[in-house]
Amino acid sequence: MDALVKSRKNTPKRKIAKRKASVQRGTRQNFDTQAQNQYSFLTEVFKPVLSINLPVCEAPFGQVSDNGTIFWVHGKEIKIDALKNIEFVSGAVKAYCGIYRKNFSFEKSQNPLVDLSVLLSIAQDAAPEGRELGLDYDEKLNMVVIHEYVYCDFDYNTLYFLPVSFVNRLPEDLKPLVKHLIAMIKAYYHLLEPSDHMDLSFALGIWDDGEQIELLKEEDPEQYEITKELVHSYLEGEISELISECSSFPNDVECTMNEVNEAIKKYEETKYGPLLNVLKNGIVLRDEGTWSDFVWSPEHCWIDDFDCREEHIDHSRLFAIVYDFHDEIVEQAEDCINGEAGSLELIPLYDHRILTPEVSTPFVASDFPMRWCAWFDKMTSIIMSL
Repeated sequence: MDALVKSRKNTPKRKIAKRKASVQRGTRQNFDTQAQNQYSFLTEVFKPVLSINLPVCEAPFGQVSDNGTIFWVHGKEIKIDALKNIEFVSGAVKAYCGIYRKNFSFEKSQNPLVDLSVLLSIAQDAAPEGRELGLDYDEKLNMVVIHEYVYCDFDYNTLYFLPVSFVNRLPEDLKPLVKHLIAMIKAYYHLLEPSDHMDLSFALGIWDDGEQIELLKEEDPEQYEITKELVHSYLEGEISELISECSSFPNDVECTMNEVNEAIKKYEETKYGPLLNVLKNGIVLRDEGTWSDFVWSPEHCWIDDFDCREEHIDHSRLFAIVYDFHDEIVEQAEDCINGEAGSLELIPLYDHRILTPEVSTPFVASDFPMRWCAWFDKMTSIIMSL
């Protein structure tokens, strides 16, 4: 599956070698880079077993008895009253079953760990299609809780690369303001600079000390000189300077927004009016959140020992500041990502909530990710038209 830079019109998809596809979840194929942990009770469904007295042990997440009270412990920092936790989860699952008019039948055993797994199974049986449930630790509540996850629509085959070369074509009085606006968007939406971005830094020769670029010297001397000059500009030349200026967050955000409003009045009848409006809209949209609010998935767990994510493409690889849509560095980075997409998965974006005894309505996923995609698409389309 090819990933295309947003708004790059009529860009041909590259042919990549087809490798064994990863297992799909639901109807969406995912991508994935961290080792899977195979010992995870927080994401496993346990079958009821005979009650036993569990001894104190060095397990990642243990169950111990202290003066007649059962605790779940993790390291030296986490100590949970297990029976109190089960009471909370039991009330949450009962309320969740009530939403969908499902029967709630549960009897406590002598083993809170077994009760926890049984309650998760009951909730999973009650959940409608399109929902995923998982256990996780909540630091504020100091409890293990059940999270309900729902897919969010998102343009998964898009690279959100924001080019800054257009700034050079702006009127002189607009350049400082637009640079500050780009810097705010970069910070708010976690757009990486080329040297910090996995695929762009590889294309720039940072990973291999330029060995791949040097190989081009023998194969195509003319192209080698062009590439070498572009890499130099990205690393320490004019491109580097421009990207640095577009990454300098303004000291006074309120003052910057006032400047935007004044600039919109001045340029609203020109081709720069739509640009200023869309940049402003992106900053205002940040009040609702950012794409990174939706990357927590059922495979994640706050306790590292129970985090069971498989190898995946890191979402951060989709977001970057670049010089231009069509420069060679961007093309090579796109090739890297497309190559990985043939075998790895990109975990979908999820909206989620904690099930509590107070839940009373079905959970509806936010439409923010798609509205964010639409805004980014509009912004890059306007940039390309300048």
